[in-house]
Amino acid sequence: MTTGQYESMLSTQIAALSTTQLSNITGSLLSALTTDNIAAMSSTQIGALTASQFPALTTLQITAIDHTDIPAISTGALAAFTSDQIVALTPTQVGTLTTDQIKAITTTQIPGLGTEDINVLSSRQIGVLTADQLQTMTVPQVQAIASGSLKTLSSDQIRTLSTEQLAGMSTSQIRGFDYTQIPAFSSDQISNLTTTEVAAFSTRQIQAFTTAQVAAFTSWQVPAIPVENISNMGTAQTAAFSTSQLSAFTSQQIAALTVDQRAAFSNAQRTVLGL
Repeated sequence: MTTGQYESMLSTQIAALSTTQLSNITGSLLSALTTDNIAAMSSTQIGALTASQFPALTTLQITAIDHTDIPAISTGALAAFTSDQIVALTPTQVGTLTTDQIKAITTTQIPGLGTEDINVLSSRQIGVLTADQLQTMTVPQVQAIASGSLKTLSSDQIRTLSTEQLAGMSTSQIRGFDYTQIPAFSSDQISNLTTTEVAAFSTRQIQAFTTAQVAAFTSWQVPAIPVENISNMGTAQTAAFSTSQLSAFTSQQIAALTVDQRAAFSNAQRTVLGL
């Protein structure tokens, strides 16, 4: 068949093509199909298209693929998508990607996902992102991750996040981390959080900080720790504050220290605090 003949094919005719016939269509002929033709394809037909065929599809054709057919695309075919084709995927289409497909997205393709695409990713989808994929994400993309999905990140995934990515997170995202995930943050990540983020930690999250993490707070971050969090920290945690950190305590933070916390301080620490 010629290009003109493919262009004139009815959707019903396209739907009748076998997977063998589809797999034999050349790229130039495939790109001649109308968006209605593409939309009329079944999941089986979409799944029959190969990694060498998909790059020939136009961005309009990619957008025309029914979202229910997206899971049928092989991981190899998805990895062959061009940057423009990745950009062309709609949030509805992205939301239907399987976890295997998510893992197949290459690091060169990741930047092509829009913030709306990232925002629709489920907890399961976010949970399978590889370290390389996370590292490739831009700050706006990380900011678009739904707060509820952050609970699925593993310790390795958390440690993969750059200080810039973490510093760009919203307060709702910071609170989205489960307290059991807190120990996974590195000292470098902790020391680069904004004061707004430090103030956003819940009491339960602060209580999960290791002494090494507490010691990582900078003198400009310390005053941002809410007084209710200070008074609920363990004695080992507050004793981990250096004299330099304690010198940055506000009068309200000093007043919030409990009897047990004060008793656990060294003489040098008490002197700095004026106790």
